[in-house]
Amino acid sequence: MDKEGGTFHLGTGEQRFAAGRVVSTIPIERCQALCGIPRDSGLQTVTLLSLFFSFSGMRGFPQSILYNFSHAGAWKRLTMHSDFYGRSQDREFFSVEVNADHVSGSVEAAEQDFRRHVSANGLFVGDLTLEGSHTLPNAYPIYTNRADERAAEAIAALNALGIESFGRQGGFNYQPTAQISTLEAETVLRRR
Repeated sequence: MDKEGGTFHLGTGEQRFAAGRVVSTIPIERCQALCGIPRDSGLQTVTLLSLFFSFSGMRGFPQSILYNFSHAGAWKRLTMHSDFYGRSQDREFFSVEVNADHVSGSVEAAEQDFRRHVSANGLFVGDLTLEGSHTLPNAYPIYTNRADERAAEAIAALNALGIESFGRQGGFNYQPTAQISTLEAETVLRRR
């Protein structure tokens, strides 16, 4: 990425883009690399593994969102999407978030761990089918070794170039819900 006067230029393959404002929500380290400035590779993050299931049978809880605060089970949050959007062919649909480090990044290990835990607790009795998965690196920041200070320094360097970097990945900012991310984005984008 180059900046000439007040205009940013970014080339990707054969395409070239120009803009008067750059807002970044990608991981800080990636943005630093695109700008050709020294990267802080010491900012550690959690990789999130999402499992997508369909289910037909007896659900052992009425809530739409369920958190796992027990020491057993690598999964941490379950969201019943069919509670919001409806069932399909009499099946419920939900996603499960797993800290990938707790299952060595393995979808199979995450699935088996989830099945064992929910079976032991009577949460899903019936036909539970894994429909797919997704791995998201840099999902959440880990605040160790002065990470908040180092992230602030990296963001300040990007700001000095005129790049507005914010959000969960771009601001190294823990944001537990999409609503918080949306509110932050609206606030930042209104500044100009």
